[in-house]
Amino acid sequence: MTCYAKNLTLSALLHIFILFSVLSSLFILIISKLEARAFNDEIQSVAQDKLLPALKKHSTPATDAILRRLNYDKLEAYYNQTSNEITVNNNWLKGAMIAGNVILFLVIISLTFAWRGCLNFKHVFIENVVVFALVGVFEFLFFKNVASKYVPVAPSTIQRVVYDNLWTSAH
Repeated sequence: MTCYAKNLTLSALLHIFILFSVLSSLFILIISKLEARAFNDEIQSVAQDKLLPALKKHSTPATDAILRRLNYDKLEAYYNQTSNEITVNNNWLKGAMIAGNVILFLVIISLTFAWRGCLNFKHVFIENVVVFALVGVFEFLFFKNVASKYVPVAPSTIQRVVYDNLWTSAH
C-alpha cells in the first residue's frame, strides 16, 4: 500500500471515529432524553387536550361504566414502568455504540503504529478539520430547517386508538 493510500485510509478511519464518537455521545447524553421527554409531553398533551374532551363529548352509559371499572392506580403503576424489552434494547444499543468506538479507536492506534514512518499527521488533521467544519454547518442547517419541523405521527393518532379501543370494548 502506498503512503498516499495509508494516509487516506487513516484519515477516513479517523473521520469515521470522530463522527461516530460525537454522534454516539450526543445520542446517549442528550438526544435520547429529549426524545423521551418530547414523546411523553405529546402523550400528555393529547390525553388532556383531545382525549378527555372527546370522551366527554361521546359519553354513553356503556363507556362511562367501563371507565368507572378501570383500576387507575394499577394502570398508572403499570405504565410508569419501562418495559424490559425497551431497557434491553436501549442498553444493547448503547453498548454497541461504545464497542464500535473502542474497536475503531484500537484499529486507528494499531495502524498509526504500523504506518508511522509514512503518515503525514498534519495533512490528516487539516483534512479532518475542514471536512468536519463543512459537515457541521450542513448538519446544523439541515436539522434547523428540515428535521426539527418533521412530525412523525399525527397527535390525533393516540386519541383515535384509545377512543376506538374504548368504543370496541363498550359494544
